Amino acid sequence: MAPSAKSPRSLHVGDLEISPDRHIATVAHIPLHLTKSEFAILQTLALQAGRAVARSDIKRALGEDYSARALESHISRLRLKLRNAGTANVITPVRHRGYRLEAR
Repeated sequence: MAPSAKSPRSLHVGDLEISPDRHIATVAHIPLHLTKSEFAILQTLALQAGRAVARSDIKRALGEDYSARALESHISRLRLKLRNAGTANVITPVRHRGYRLEAR
């Protein structure tokens, strides 16, 4: 699901804060250094936090045609950055569906 023009000023999931208008994501007020694709994935998952988001919806949010392998690669790097930032938020795969962002 692509964010609409009426996206919230900021999204909060656990200690993660995403500011769509400013294109900034932070963990405990420490900026994450994300690529454009990683930010789009994180924002898409945060908009549906706690719920499974279909791979097709994530690909649509990216605005480009990504292969399943390329999408998995972006998500893997995003998971690593979140883990390195010390957040308890995790991106989990949902079998036959997509991915879910959870605050733990």
